[in-house]
Amino acid sequence: MPGAGLTSRPIGAARMASNPFSQKYACQLLFAVLDKLGISSCRMVGHGMGGCLAVYAATLYPSRVSMLTLISPMVFMDPFPKLIRDVLRTSVMKELLVALVRSQIGELVLRKAWFDKRKIPKEALQHYQQLVKVRNWHAALIELSRAEPLKIGPAHLASLTCPVGIIHGEKDKIVPISNSTRLESSLQRIRGDAIEQKQGQKATSSGEGVRVCRIKRCGHVPHEELPSEFMRNYEELIRIWQRNSVERKKERESKATKHSTVV
Repeated sequence: MPGAGLTSRPIGAARMASNPFSQKYACQLLFAVLDKLGISSCRMVGHGMGGCLAVYAATLYPSRVSMLTLISPMVFMDPFPKLIRDVLRTSVMKELLVALVRSQIGELVLRKAWFDKRKIPKEALQHYQQLVKVRNWHAALIELSRAEPLKIGPAHLASLTCPVGIIHGEKDKIVPISNSTRLESSLQRIRGDAIEQKQGQKATSSGEGVRVCRIKRCGHVPHEELPSEFMRNYEELIRIWQRNSVERKKERESKATKHSTVV
């Protein structure tokens, strides 16, 4: 995703046909990479802003996403609140904010992402310091704030057809876990309504294909803070969806057998 991690920071975004720092462009880039690698379908994992991007990607190309795993997703949050966006539009405050991010303020944000700050490895702090040395990183920060944010609504959630697993640290101070429980309940309600309309009766499993895994004593980055616990939950989600897929296949085959006619 341009503007994140150690990826390039192309400048002059306003003169390009598509803003390379927008999440819509990131989605195009994502599938371009999959095409280049010859990957037709995948299990997609998204963290934070990437969680919102993963949901959007799965609604655009549902046949190419077999399973979604969202880690502390910002589905109902704007990573750049209006106040920050307005601040970055002024030259003075823009320079001040960039200086703050480059200083120890940025490190404080990193520490906020962890529940147990004592366990933050030195390598993680050193990696963060490297990020602000990437060419045009400050320009990318500004361009990211100017890009139109993705707004995931009921229509997007209704078009999600794959299983959705959510992994969230209970002590997340950046994205409250209430966001994930809200996402879970929204998906359960939408999928429950869809089942009722299809079957013409009250659904018995309204939350089919939706599950939230809570990790205790963990912050915004469970895959970094508690990787073993994270992997245990992720692998369990895969086992559940695979088992459900096999059971649904058997049900379809059984129904097909009952309705078949020998001539």
